[in-house]
Amino acid sequence: MDNGQTFLFENGTLATGLIGRWDAQYAGGTIFIHTDSQEAEGKRRTILRGCSNFDELYELYLYVNVIKNTYPDFVTEIETSWTLSVGQELEYKLPALKDDEANDDPELYIANMTSQPFPPFLFFNNDTNTLKFTPHSIWYQGMTYYFIIIVKEKHSDSVFYPYYCTVKMSGAKVNPETYLNFTNIDFEMSPINRYSQGYFKWSKPVNLQFVKDHWSELFDVYVKNVTFREHNTTTPLLGFKFTHLGDDNMTMNYTAKFYKPYFLGLLMKKSDKLHIQMKYDLLDVKGYFKYNYQHLNGMFLGNVTLTRIKPETCEKDLEANMESAFGDTTHREKMYVSKRIGLQFNFETNEQMAYMRQLAIKTYWYLCGVVILQFLILFIRNVGFLPVWTIVEYMQLVSFIPLYNFRMIPYLYDAFKPFLVSHLVLTNETFILKDM
Repeated sequence: MDNGQTFLFENGTLATGLIGRWDAQYAGGTIFIHTDSQEAEGKRRTILRGCSNFDELYELYLYVNVIKNTYPDFVTEIETSWTLSVGQELEYKLPALKDDEANDDPELYIANMTSQPFPPFLFFNNDTNTLKFTPHSIWYQGMTYYFIIIVKEKHSDSVFYPYYCTVKMSGAKVNPETYLNFTNIDFEMSPINRYSQGYFKWSKPVNLQFVKDHWSELFDVYVKNVTFREHNTTTPLLGFKFTHLGDDNMTMNYTAKFYKPYFLGLLMKKSDKLHIQMKYDLLDVKGYFKYNYQHLNGMFLGNVTLTRIKPETCEKDLEANMESAFGDTTHREKMYVSKRIGLQFNFETNEQMAYMRQLAIKTYWYLCGVVILQFLILFIRNVGFLPVWTIVEYMQLVSFIPLYNFRMIPYLYDAFKPFLVSHLVLTNETFILKDM
């Protein structure tokens, strides 16, 4: 048979698939006999038909007798449903197996049911074919579990039968939210003073030193200024340093270093804000650190498994996750605290403001000297003090400029501070009349 071969029944229908197959390449040509179909039962005559290179027809007849072969079964009916209570132990011995055709060894095994919970308290003894149930935990209470007892022939993967089994646990299902004593952690921040200082506070004690060491892994710190809507970009800080960790294990004092701090807090109806935001990808929908960030559990004091961060916020993403194939982090992206940034008099870290600070101090002493010198000269010459009162009056007018209905760049305030000498209100570092 050189010009193709066909494996078929005597009625002309193809035998391939129903009763076996023909493989011309294997061992010079081999007919494999195998079937899982009950339609193939009985004695069948098959034909392997082909032609030679000289157009001669060749036929090879093969008789195949497919006998009936059923799955093995238990000699008696078995239980497939149980109702148990927590703390109850039950052993159930399965009946013996029997194969009616006695053409293979019967066997059985336990399997889980697809998309259904498997009873974690089930143990199967292969030697004695005994099922043992030991529901020892209250978390099984009110649950329904499923599994399958499969009986089959040892050397066949197609001759089997599944028994679908159910285990119902009595009692009401336990709600972990009400049963367990969770520690839910939140955080807040204080207003920022004129020297860019404030504090960040946890709602429950944590390992503050650990948080400080891993701060960049946990949080992003940035400024949302009044021009955010124009460029849709936040402004990073030049520096953010913790200056003190509280003995209460909750309070973390910090000092921030802003970029051009003299431009912050100038508008009356719009606010520049400092944001401290927890990174959205750290927590799962229950408020626990994800698997890749388990090392951050070092910040917790006490039972780690019962400690969560903002669980109410995280659980809002659980509902949204069901609607999105890629998951949803909308609410976790909003885990931040923010405070308005007022006028910043950052004389220590900003060179421009430090320069104006020193200029103001020197100008103050200069004006003091001018007033005193003028007073002495006029007193000695006995020509009257009108020039002194005139200069003091002008100094009063100048000193009122920062009180107008607008805010000035902070270092310009220092430009007018020296004129407050006319009110005996001196610089930040007062030398006389300290109680005023």
